[in-house]
Amino acid sequence: MAQRAQVTRVIDGNTIEVVQGDATFIVRYIGVRAPAPQACFGAQALRANADLVAGRTVFLEADEQTVDDDGAALRYVYLVNGRMVNAALVGSGHAQAVTQLPNTRYYAALRELELQAQQARRGGWARCGWQPEPLPTDADGCFVFGFNELDRRVDRPAKLGLLKAGDCVRIVGAQGRTGRFIYHPKGSRVSLGPGYLRWRDGFVLIERNAEVGGQLRAHDGELRRQMMTVTFGGFTFTLPGQAMRFDAVLPLDRDPSAPNRVRLPISRTWIATDLGGGQFELNTDWFEHVSGALDLR
Repeated sequence: MAQRAQVTRVIDGNTIEVVQGDATFIVRYIGVRAPAPQACFGAQALRANADLVAGRTVFLEADEQTVDDDGAALRYVYLVNGRMVNAALVGSGHAQAVTQLPNTRYYAALRELELQAQQARRGGWARCGWQPEPLPTDADGCFVFGFNELDRRVDRPAKLGLLKAGDCVRIVGAQGRTGRFIYHPKGSRVSLGPGYLRWRDGFVLIERNAEVGGQLRAHDGELRRQMMTVTFGGFTFTLPGQAMRFDAVLPLDRDPSAPNRVRLPISRTWIATDLGGGQFELNTDWFEHVSGALDLR
């Protein structure tokens, strides 16, 4: 939830001082890099920022990381009319978009505004010969992920915020195995095939069932806690031990009462809706296998 603050000082093109209640602190804009005031176009960036926020009431929105290494608060900053200052400065060419993992909530939108400013040669793009920040890709232009980065029990790894539909992704797995994939975000309409599903409990391999033509199966599984017996002070206790994952390779499942809904066979997690004609609408992120290793575990 965005919090109200009053701007007391504009420090540079992406930094301000605000007062909030009895507290005064520095705010640095997330996903934005403006030139220093003494650098090329720095004075213009400072003035553009001041024109937007100096002396005004603003609203501050946090992302995953709330403070930078210098102790400044990291925020998205909004005017009373709802306009995002971060986006305004990037779109006008007074600042560049930068990657600030894990703060990627609006990365794609800022990157698109930067591309528009670059193509229109606004501000620093024309005056200072700016170059966009290189994306973390391999020689083929594919984003590179380690398998372990994706196979984690979290809602969504922050690095996925850098991706957009259709991006090429290279995943590096165990013993140097690598595969090339196409990224399809939740809500995409696709022809479901071999690849990996990414949902809150990790990365799930989907492959063709060699025994049944046209059928897909999942390396699905579940976490179970093994029980352990402990004797202490003459009493014996049975306690839950370490969680272990038990894998199973089973065909994708359908709900008899809603056969157009496709789910993982053990976890019963809905992964897609069958739209007919071989098209599915995804309920989660999917990495479509293109080439290289498919089983990266």
